[in-house]
Amino acid sequence: MNDHRPDAEREFLITGARTYLDADDAMKEFRRLIQEQSRTVVCDRLAEINRVCGANWSTDDLGLYSERPAGYDCCQFGQQLPVEELGGLYFCLKLSREGENKLCHAVAFLYRRNKSLAASLWGCFKEGAFATASVGPWNLFFARHVSEENIPEFREYLNQAITDFIAFIENSGGLRKHLGQGA
Repeated sequence: MNDHRPDAEREFLITGARTYLDADDAMKEFRRLIQEQSRTVVCDRLAEINRVCGANWSTDDLGLYSERPAGYDCCQFGQQLPVEELGGLYFCLKLSREGENKLCHAVAFLYRRNKSLAASLWGCFKEGAFATASVGPWNLFFARHVSEENIPEFREYLNQAITDFIAFIENSGGLRKHLGQGA
């Protein structure tokens, strides 16, 4: 058989065939462990989350979350809660790449499916009020940087991100106050 592929491509394909299943299994197990740890933290904090959100979620409402947004060099996985009038509340590990830098963050974020929803809540966000927070048109992020060496302590960092989320929502008068309001 005549193969005119460049040597680098040929080696990549051979290595890929040898390692793909093991690498895929390792990625699935890593994701499963992070999702399990996220669930543990959220279950421990669910009463507080319910209080500030004016919700009555149970552990049965938690769902697995995994996303690799198109056009972004990142992936996120953990747990999610539906916020019916808004979108969702997510608790996850975010892995991203900026140039040569790989970043890991424990994140609690609120997503709105339409940027006119809960506009008053987004209006409560003040730059710098939370050093670990950022706002976008669709998301309110509360993140804690986690070095690769500290990934085994992911739960602690996620707990801190949830503490920041709870403080912001509480200082904003609670989530329920802002639902059902447009721009």
